[in-house]
Amino acid sequence: MQTDLYKSRSLGRCIEDAYDLFSHNLKSLVRRLWLPCLVMAAAVAAVIVMSMQPALATDAPDLGATLVSLGGTGAALLVAVGASVVFAARLAGMLNGMPLRRNLRKTGMLALLYAGLIVVLSLVLVGIAMATMADVNPETGEGLAGIGIFATCVLAILMVLLVTLLPAAYSSMKYLVEPDTTIATILGKPYRHGWRHWGFLFVLGLLTSIIIAIISALTQLPVGVLTVAQQLNAAGMAMGDASGLSPSFSVLMFVVSTLCFAVYCFAEVWAFLVLYYAYGSIESKHLTSEISANDVPFSIHNS
Repeated sequence: MQTDLYKSRSLGRCIEDAYDLFSHNLKSLVRRLWLPCLVMAAAVAAVIVMSMQPALATDAPDLGATLVSLGGTGAALLVAVGASVVFAARLAGMLNGMPLRRNLRKTGMLALLYAGLIVVLSLVLVGIAMATMADVNPETGEGLAGIGIFATCVLAILMVLLVTLLPAAYSSMKYLVEPDTTIATILGKPYRHGWRHWGFLFVLGLLTSIIIAIISALTQLPVGVLTVAQQLNAAGMAMGDASGLSPSFSVLMFVVSTLCFAVYCFAEVWAFLVLYYAYGSIESKHLTSEISANDVPFSIHNS
């Protein structure tokens, strides 16, 4: 794709150029990305359907059924992660021109890095929960202050993550786009360079997130309607009423969820392109500043 990447751009220009690139290459994007997108969407839809099964069941689930459901959910999540790696690799290949195998290695390493971060964060949150909520007793009201302490700690951790991961958005894009970069790039010198443009990345990320949230609300509306119907049916069954949903409701939820999430995936492609142009703009500004710093006046040079 012709991108004209390395050029200084404003916030609005990054968003506009990302949309132009997306719209002008929509057919190529669909042709290259439809298969991993469909697999990823189907896996997410399977997770949604399996999470609804206890509410749709007329009998109490036994241990075996619960283990099968958990195993199926875990397998579907692994498929979704694998498809997302292929999806990102194919998209990156359209931008950097590198072979699929090389991009798969890059996106796979990136996925492992952020998966490790999620695991560490989860362990930290579990440790904080055990330390602050061990003595909570809702019946007597004892130890309820621990809930407030835990909530405060979670909020503080989220704020720290927001602040520290924004520069990593720039360095991660640099890692994906440039052929000679390694995984160490993400937390190396480019990460430190990203701190200089933290405000630019924050405002651009905020604007992009608002747009993506609106698109998500629209694309996931059918799923929301079906979920509300399922919840109302579950409430009725809890009061002794018979199920009012047809046996094919799970199939309908799966198909609708797959289609809605597949459409949403292409909205995320646009968000990826916004960050791509932000990276190009930052690189252009960095190169300009380096040239200006190394520029020696002609009069001094000849003196």
